[in-house]
Amino acid sequence: MASEADFSLIISTVGSIDTKTTDRSKKTAPIYKHTREPYAREIIYNIKGSLLIYCLQCLYTRTLTTNMRYHLKSSHRIINIP
Repeated sequence: MASEADFSLIISTVGSIDTKTTDRSKKTAPIYKHTREPYAREIIYNIKGSLLIYCLQCLYTRTLTTNMRYHLKSSHRIINIP
């Protein structure tokens, strides 16, 4: 059986676990320099629940950064996005 010392160790360990929540507003990938937040009446998520990404220079909207990268390259000639 476990002693009181063992239980106190478990309790102190559980209490010290740091849980971080991800903040979706902190976008660090280089692609996000060319995107914008949705305007007041624009939708944030599509029907499937995926977050939408809006082009900064036009009305193009997609859910994947790869699609946005292709759009920026073909429509706006922005090619230096890793």
